[in-house]
Amino acid sequence: IGKSAAEIVDVVTKTSRPLQLPKSALPSAIATDDGTSLFFAGPESVAATRKTLSGGPVKLAPHGVFDEQDVADLGKWQTRLPRRKLIVANGKLVEVATLGDRAGLVVHGTSARVTLPPATYDGIAASGDSIFLTSLDRSLYRSTMVTVSLAGGRAEVVSTEVFTGGAAGVATVPGHAYVADADGTLRIYSTSGRSPSLVGTVSVEVPR
Repeated sequence: IGKSAAEIVDVVTKTSRPLQLPKSALPSAIATDDGTSLFFAGPESVAATRKTLSGGPVKLAPHGVFDEQDVADLGKWQTRLPRRKLIVANGKLVEVATLGDRAGLVVHGTSARVTLPPATYDGIAASGDSIFLTSLDRSLYRSTMVTVSLAGGRAEVVSTEVFTGGAAGVATVPGHAYVADADGTLRIYSTSGRSPSLVGTVSVEVPR
């Protein structure tokens, strides 16, 4: 996926076809559900788009974190570039949008939404009713993992952990979340509770 196009690959037939995307200043975010729908959004767009395999693109409801006037404000871009993260959790599209000092998470098809700490979110993962987001402040070499609970049809920030290092991504399996560090360390969390708890760290750096 790039700024204005993506490639759809069929791993069964080993064929591919291009998908034209709305032009954006930065690479778009993309997500899929059970294989019937594709969701995408440019970082500075005010609404994501849904495309089914058999139909054309349909604009979703605006995320409401920022609007067209905010996008035209150069000062907000200088504060923090826009970013977008998309993921499907429990059959619903979860959208994270940031620009300047604004950041928020919305769950499409519901009224659930929550304001997030302003940050450049680079990683997103879901497990059950929990959404995990990671960000990195490169100037301080400090990372943050934010956990949002979607339990009860509401969105609520239940945990914010700050640690030294360069978070490079987050992934989950039932019961655990894993945060990769740019230094070759893997942080392992238990997700059995309302908020994650650090179990330990392991080195995954490949020997030279």
